[in-house]
Amino acid sequence: MSKKLQNATNLYLRGIRDGAVDEVLNNYMGKTYRQHSTGVSDGKEGFKAFFTDFFKRNPERVIQVVRAFEDGEYVFMHVYQNLNHGGAKWITTDIFHADEEGRIIEHWDVIDAFYQDDEIFGSFEIKDEELTESNKSVVRTYLTEVMQNHKLETFNQYVADEMKEHDLSISNYASWIKEHYVNYDFVFRVMGAGNYVVAYSKVAIDHKDYALFDIFRLDQGKIVEHWMNKEIMPAYAELTNSGKFQEKIMETNNYLQILRDVKDVAFATVDANGIPHVRIIDIMIVENEKIYFCTSRGKDFHQQLLHNNHVAITGMNKNYQMVRVSGQAQRLENNAYWIDRIFEENPSMNDVYPGKSRYILDAFVIEEGEGEFFDLSVSPIDRYSFSLNKKPITLKGFAISDVCIGCGNVCVTAHNNV
Repeated sequence: MSKKLQNATNLYLRGIRDGAVDEVLNNYMGKTYRQHSTGVSDGKEGFKAFFTDFFKRNPERVIQVVRAFEDGEYVFMHVYQNLNHGGAKWITTDIFHADEEGRIIEHWDVIDAFYQDDEIFGSFEIKDEELTESNKSVVRTYLTEVMQNHKLETFNQYVADEMKEHDLSISNYASWIKEHYVNYDFVFRVMGAGNYVVAYSKVAIDHKDYALFDIFRLDQGKIVEHWMNKEIMPAYAELTNSGKFQEKIMETNNYLQILRDVKDVAFATVDANGIPHVRIIDIMIVENEKIYFCTSRGKDFHQQLLHNNHVAITGMNKNYQMVRVSGQAQRLENNAYWIDRIFEENPSMNDVYPGKSRYILDAFVIEEGEGEFFDLSVSPIDRYSFSLNKKPITLKGFAISDVCIGCGNVCVTAHNNV
């Protein structure tokens, strides 16, 4: 057993089952720990606080790791939990991210109720390790073609006729896909070991959003067995960490500060005829998750803002980090105060508008909106969503991740991100 797999196992068995939290924090976790589990706060402190209370509520804990494997820096686990002699029974599916020393630095999971043994228990043997990448490619293509592009006629190319289904809500997998609205919004990660492949995705089922794990067993290039574990996506306002999928998160002000540092960014508006216009505008102030800018009352830009105050902003710095924001721009009432404040923060404005000529300008603020951050300097590209002042985030229909196989079909779903 590798160091990372042993540390992930110890986190569960020594930490959660046996209650040895300090042992976990000091020996099995890295210097930092990013948490994505619903209801558990970020960091080592969040882990300890949650499970200190968890142990009080659940003094009797039976935990069994049923399936586990590693793929690169990541470990997957399929776990059964029996709390307080059957008072609560759970199935958890977990991904752990390990550092170079094999210590756990990040964790994602989905937790669902356990009802009967067939949902999780059974044999587990990793075979055909030389086919790991080939089997991952089969699953990636299946998820793209069938579950995202909805080419249901290709289902039998990837799934065996006698596939064994373990989810109690599904009597026939092929029929279930046809009879229900099932849409894989994005596939966050695909992992594999030989004949087993796991995908973690955001999925809409009958118009409810879930964080969902698919566990596939393949034989001769086709899916022959399937387990599923899903959890309702928590509301954004209820999050105690960075959410079910994001690998990293910065405070909104940090994202907006990138625009402030770039300063000259592209602003898009539409005119009274619905024609789009883009121009370069200076970001003057960023504070309290708000963006402040100004423009002259005689410009078309000013008129467009008054006619339709929806704006979109894009800027990229020299490190190939890009931020885009969409929201509504409001003209500020105490205009003289804000113009003076803008000139204090941006003294070069005095050269353009000397003396009282500055008051030909109107100050605007974007205080509610949503945005995205892209780091184009890494591969795969890092991409994270954020909001201004708790505006709900609209998750997009496609995410660039390690599931890309270069098939050319992403154009079907990627249009949601343009």
